[in-house]
Amino acid sequence: MILLATPFRDSAPQPFTFGSRSQWADITAQIRAYVPAMLRHRLTPPSRETYSLNRRVSGGYLLATRPVLS
Repeated sequence: MILLATPFRDSAPQPFTFGSRSQWADITAQIRAYVPAMLRHRLTPPSRETYSLNRRVSGGYLLATRPVLS
């Protein structure tokens, strides 16, 4: 969640650049790299609220990374 929420932090440079050539373009790759460790060390599933928040933040991030159609 911390990596995924990076664009929404107060300390993030604004406007936040989501493009493929930005310094943040590899956030999804970084998150993907953590998945095996998260699955290995998870003792219980996250709460429903956590899933809901994760989906909302993920959706906002993925929507912002889409190319603008003109």
